[in-house]
Amino acid sequence: MTGFPRSYGLNLGKKGYRALRFLLICLAVLPLPAWADRVMSPAEFEDFATGKTMDYDDGFGVWGREEYLPGRRVRFSFTDDECRFGIWYDQGEQVCFVYDHDPEPKCWTYFTDGKNVTTQFANDGPGGTLSTVRPTKEPLVCLGPEVGVSYTRP
Repeated sequence: MTGFPRSYGLNLGKKGYRALRFLLICLAVLPLPAWADRVMSPAEFEDFATGKTMDYDDGFGVWGREEYLPGRRVRFSFTDDECRFGIWYDQGEQVCFVYDHDPEPKCWTYFTDGKNVTTQFANDGPGGTLSTVRPTKEPLVCLGPEVGVSYTRP
């Protein structure tokens, strides 16, 4: 047999070639990782999220919930925490959030495979933690000073 493995000095033998072929077939049928998903544009994100409440789950459980209001306004809460109001804007392919309590932008890249949506915090860099983003019917629970207060934020 000739070809790639042998041309690099690998003499795998008949069983080795079968094992290599099996491995390559297995890798070909595995689901693609998130980095192979398509980046969502901010306009696609806006269509996906506006008017919904989304859960953010890192695989260990839901760590936050965000309500996407008209006009690119948001209300966010970490699990069992106070709600934070803010806005979002696009910065290239990223979606950036600024909240009332923290003027430092928090930018994310959203990915889709056409069915599911994941996101990665921009400061994590490539290979950072991905969170699954999915709509929820559960309400956003706000603990803290604005509990029971209902008003429209600018």
